[in-house]
Amino acid sequence: MGGVRVRQFVRDGAELAASLLRAKLTACPHCGRVGALNLHGVVTGYAEVGSERVQRGHRLFCSNRGRRPGCGRTFAVLLADTLGACAVRTGTLWSFLLEIATGLSRKAAWEATGAAVLSLRSGYRLWHRFARAGPTIRTRLSSHCPPPPCDSPLPMAQLTEHLRLALPCDNPLSDFQHSFQLDLLS
Repeated sequence: MGGVRVRQFVRDGAELAASLLRAKLTACPHCGRVGALNLHGVVTGYAEVGSERVQRGHRLFCSNRGRRPGCGRTFAVLLADTLGACAVRTGTLWSFLLEIATGLSRKAAWEATGAAVLSLRSGYRLWHRFARAGPTIRTRLSSHCPPPPCDSPLPMAQLTEHLRLALPCDNPLSDFQHSFQLDLLS
C-alpha cells in the first residue's frame, strides 16, 4: 500500500532535538491526535564522502498499541540539508545547479562541485530528479514571490535566480525544504 510520505524538516540537530522533546505535545500529521507519538528510530544514510552512516533525522510512530488513540502510522522529521534517497546534501546540489546555470555542461558542473567522489551517473540522476521536481518548486516559489527577470534563456538559470530572490541565504535548497515543508526532489 503506497501512500504519500509525510516528512517534516528542521534546520539543524538542535531543532531536531527540540522537536523530539515536544513529540508528545505534537499532533500526528496523519490523524491529528495529540499525545500518541513515540520515537521510532533514527533515520540514517551514507555520508557524501566515505562509507560511514550519518544521522539524517528521526522517525516518529503514532501509537495505536494497547489503548493508545493513534493511527499506527509513522512519519519522519528530517534535517533540511538532506535529500531523500540520496547521499548528496542540498549544499552540493546547489553548487551543481549554480555551475550549470553559468553554462557549464552537467559533467563539468559535477566535477566542479567536488562531488566527483560520487560517480558521474549520480550527478545525472540527481539532475533528472531535480528537473522532474522543477514545476513543483517553481509553483511554490511563485506563491512566495514573482520570478525575477533573467537574461539567460536557460531554465536552470531562471530557477536559480528565483530561488536566490525568494530564499536569500547560503543554501536556498535547504531553506526551501524547511520553509515550505516540502521534499525538494519528490
